[in-house]
Amino acid sequence: MRTKKTFGILLLLLCIINFVSCSDDDQENIPDLSGDLFAVEVIHGIDAEQKELITTDLQNNLPVPTGGGYFIDFKSEMIAKSSSGVCTIVDSNSNPITTGSIFVEEDASSQLPSKLPDSYKLALPKNQITSFTKWSFEFKGIKHTYDIILEKYGMQRYSDVRPWLYEDLTEHYKKKFPNAGVKGVVRVQVLTYQPKVQVK
Repeated sequence: MRTKKTFGILLLLLCIINFVSCSDDDQENIPDLSGDLFAVEVIHGIDAEQKELITTDLQNNLPVPTGGGYFIDFKSEMIAKSSSGVCTIVDSNSNPITTGSIFVEEDASSQLPSKLPDSYKLALPKNQITSFTKWSFEFKGIKHTYDIILEKYGMQRYSDVRPWLYEDLTEHYKKKFPNAGVKGVVRVQVLTYQPKVQVK
Protein backbone atom coordinates (compact mmCIF):
# COMPACT_ATOMS: atom_id res chain seq x y z
CA MET A 1 0.00 0.00 0.00
CA ARG A 2 2.86 2.37 0.85
CA THR A 3 4.56 1.64 -2.48
CA LYS A 4 1.37 2.23 -4.46
CA LYS A 5 0.83 5.61 -2.82
CA THR A 6 4.46 6.61 -3.40
CA PHE A 7 4.21 5.87 -7.09
CA GLY A 8 0.83 7.58 -7.21
CA ILE A 9 2.41 10.84 -6.04
CA LEU A 10 5.31 10.52 -8.46
CA LEU A 11 3.05 9.63 -11.37
CA LEU A 12 1.10 12.82 -10.81
CA LEU A 13 4.34 14.76 -10.85
CA LEU A 14 5.42 13.09 -14.07
CA CYS A 15 2.07 13.79 -15.74
CA ILE A 16 2.15 17.21 -14.80
CA ILE A 17 4.69 23.31 -3.67
CA ASN A 18 5.42 31.80 0.07
CA PHE A 19 5.01 29.24 2.80
CA VAL A 20 4.62 30.93 6.10
CA SER A 21 7.83 31.30 8.07
CA CYS A 22 8.39 28.65 10.72
CA SER A 23 8.91 29.15 14.43
CA ASP A 24 9.41 26.93 17.45
CA ASP A 25 5.79 27.54 18.45
CA ASP A 26 4.70 25.60 15.34
CA GLN A 27 5.86 22.37 16.94
CA GLU A 28 2.58 21.96 18.83
CA ASN A 29 -0.22 19.62 17.75
CA ILE A 30 1.69 17.97 14.91
CA PRO A 31 0.57 14.40 14.15
CA ASP A 32 2.91 11.50 13.51
CA LEU A 33 4.67 11.90 10.17
CA SER A 34 3.54 9.81 7.25
CA GLY A 35 4.03 10.06 3.52
CA ASP A 36 6.99 10.68 1.25
CA LEU A 37 9.84 13.10 1.82
CA PHE A 38 10.77 15.75 -0.74
CA ALA A 39 13.94 17.76 -0.15
CA VAL A 40 13.64 21.45 -1.01
CA GLU A 41 16.17 23.69 -2.73
CA VAL A 42 15.17 27.37 -2.90
CA ILE A 43 16.24 29.30 -6.02
CA HIS A 44 15.83 33.04 -6.56
CA GLY A 45 15.70 34.95 -9.83
CA ILE A 46 16.25 38.70 -9.46
CA ASP A 47 16.32 41.56 -11.94
CA ALA A 48 16.89 44.73 -9.91
CA GLU A 49 19.36 47.60 -9.59
CA GLN A 50 19.91 46.78 -5.90
CA LYS A 51 20.08 43.02 -6.32
CA GLU A 52 22.01 42.40 -3.08
CA LEU A 53 19.27 44.11 -1.05
CA ILE A 54 16.61 41.81 -2.52
CA THR A 55 18.82 38.73 -2.17
CA THR A 56 19.44 39.40 1.54
CA ASP A 57 15.74 39.85 2.25
CA LEU A 58 14.86 36.64 0.42
CA GLN A 59 17.50 34.67 2.30
CA ASN A 60 16.14 36.00 5.60
CA ASN A 61 12.62 34.82 4.72
CA LEU A 62 13.03 31.29 3.40
CA PRO A 63 9.81 29.23 3.18
CA VAL A 64 11.51 26.18 4.73
CA PRO A 65 14.70 25.85 6.80
CA THR A 66 17.92 25.31 4.86
CA GLY A 67 18.24 21.59 4.20
CA GLY A 68 14.60 20.99 5.07
CA GLY A 69 11.69 19.74 3.03
CA TYR A 70 8.13 18.43 2.98
CA PHE A 71 6.46 15.17 3.90
CA ILE A 72 3.47 14.74 1.57
CA ASP A 73 0.73 12.20 2.21
CA PHE A 74 -2.36 12.10 -0.03
CA LYS A 75 -5.61 10.63 1.26
CA SER A 76 -6.16 8.32 -1.71
CA GLU A 77 -4.00 6.16 -3.93
CA MET A 78 -5.44 7.71 -7.11
CA ILE A 79 -4.17 11.27 -7.29
CA ALA A 80 -5.68 13.74 -9.76
CA LYS A 81 -7.46 17.11 -9.84
CA SER A 82 -9.21 17.80 -6.50
CA SER A 83 -7.04 15.26 -4.68
CA SER A 84 -6.03 16.40 -1.21
CA GLY A 85 -3.76 15.33 1.59
CA VAL A 86 -1.48 16.35 4.44
CA CYS A 87 1.82 18.23 4.07
CA THR A 88 4.34 18.70 6.87
CA ILE A 89 7.31 21.08 6.79
CA VAL A 90 10.42 19.43 8.27
CA ASP A 91 13.92 20.62 9.16
CA SER A 92 17.22 19.23 7.89
CA ASN A 93 16.91 16.26 10.27
CA SER A 94 13.35 15.48 9.12
CA ASN A 95 11.92 16.79 12.40
CA PRO A 96 8.39 18.20 11.93
CA ILE A 97 7.85 21.95 12.23
CA THR A 98 4.28 22.59 11.10
CA THR A 99 1.53 20.64 9.36
CA GLY A 100 -1.06 21.77 6.83
CA SER A 101 -2.97 20.59 3.79
CA ILE A 102 -2.21 20.11 0.10
CA PHE A 103 -4.70 20.27 -2.78
CA VAL A 104 -4.38 19.59 -6.52
CA GLU A 105 -5.94 22.56 -8.32
CA GLU A 106 -5.54 21.55 -11.96
CA ASP A 107 -4.96 18.53 -14.13
CA ALA A 108 -1.56 18.47 -15.77
CA SER A 109 -0.91 19.96 -19.18
CA SER A 110 1.92 19.05 -21.52
CA GLN A 111 2.18 22.71 -22.57
CA LEU A 112 3.02 25.77 -20.51
CA PRO A 113 0.31 28.45 -20.34
CA SER A 114 0.73 31.24 -22.86
CA LYS A 115 0.63 33.86 -20.10
CA LEU A 116 3.07 33.37 -17.24
CA PRO A 117 4.85 36.08 -15.22
CA ASP A 118 7.98 37.35 -16.99
CA SER A 119 9.93 36.77 -13.77
CA TYR A 120 9.70 33.00 -14.30
CA LYS A 121 12.21 33.36 -17.14
CA LEU A 122 14.83 34.32 -14.53
CA ALA A 123 14.84 30.77 -13.11
CA LEU A 124 13.80 28.10 -15.58
CA PRO A 125 14.81 24.42 -15.36
CA LYS A 126 17.88 23.52 -17.41
CA ASN A 127 16.59 20.04 -18.26
CA GLN A 128 13.52 18.86 -20.14
CA ILE A 129 10.22 20.47 -19.11
CA THR A 130 7.53 17.79 -19.16
CA SER A 131 4.38 19.52 -17.97
CA PHE A 132 2.59 22.20 -15.95
CA THR A 133 0.01 22.13 -13.13
CA LYS A 134 -1.13 23.99 -10.00
CA TRP A 135 -1.08 22.89 -6.38
CA SER A 136 -2.18 24.81 -3.29
CA PHE A 137 -0.98 24.52 0.29
CA GLU A 138 -2.64 25.78 3.44
CA PHE A 139 -0.84 26.39 6.72
CA LYS A 140 -2.42 28.11 9.71
CA GLY A 141 -5.43 29.10 7.63
CA ILE A 142 -3.32 30.83 4.97
CA LYS A 143 -3.59 29.36 1.47
CA HIS A 144 -0.92 29.68 -1.21
CA THR A 145 -1.31 28.47 -4.78
CA TYR A 146 1.74 27.69 -6.89
CA ASP A 147 2.40 27.26 -10.58
CA ILE A 148 4.36 24.02 -10.96
CA ILE A 149 6.71 23.23 -13.82
CA LEU A 150 7.88 19.62 -14.00
CA GLU A 151 11.50 18.92 -14.90
CA LYS A 152 12.82 15.55 -16.09
CA TYR A 153 16.46 15.31 -14.97
CA GLY A 154 17.36 11.60 -15.16
CA MET A 155 16.51 8.25 -16.67
CA GLN A 156 14.21 6.87 -13.96
CA ARG A 157 10.57 7.13 -14.99
CA TYR A 158 9.18 8.40 -11.69
CA SER A 159 11.86 9.39 -9.21
CA ASP A 160 13.86 11.56 -11.63
CA VAL A 161 11.09 14.14 -12.02
CA ARG A 162 11.31 17.39 -10.04
CA PRO A 163 8.46 19.87 -9.49
CA TRP A 164 9.54 23.52 -9.55
CA LEU A 165 7.11 25.62 -7.46
CA TYR A 166 6.98 29.19 -8.74
CA GLU A 167 6.09 32.32 -6.80
CA ASP A 168 6.19 35.72 -8.53
CA LEU A 169 7.33 38.31 -5.95
CA THR A 170 7.86 41.24 -8.31
CA GLU A 171 5.05 43.45 -7.04
CA HIS A 172 5.84 42.57 -3.42
CA TYR A 173 9.40 43.85 -3.73
CA LYS A 174 8.45 46.89 -5.80
CA LYS A 175 6.31 47.97 -2.84
CA LYS A 176 8.76 46.89 -0.13
CA PHE A 177 11.80 48.52 -1.75
CA PRO A 178 10.43 51.22 -4.11
CA ASN A 179 13.90 52.68 -4.77
CA ALA A 180 15.61 49.37 -5.54
CA GLY A 181 14.85 49.42 -9.26
CA VAL A 182 12.98 46.13 -9.16
CA LYS A 183 11.99 44.72 -12.54
CA GLY A 184 11.42 41.09 -11.68
CA VAL A 185 11.71 38.75 -8.67
CA VAL A 186 10.77 35.08 -8.51
CA ARG A 187 11.19 32.44 -5.80
CA VAL A 188 11.27 28.79 -6.81
CA GLN A 189 11.14 25.76 -4.54
CA VAL A 190 12.65 22.75 -6.28
CA LEU A 191 11.41 19.47 -4.80
CA THR A 192 13.45 16.28 -5.09
CA TYR A 193 11.98 12.94 -3.99
CA GLN A 194 13.99 11.14 -1.30
CA PRO A 195 13.36 7.40 -1.82
CA LYS A 196 15.40 6.22 1.19
CA VAL A 197 13.25 8.05 3.75
CA GLN A 198 9.91 6.43 4.51
CA VAL A 199 7.88 7.18 7.65
CA LYS A 200 4.81 5.15 8.53
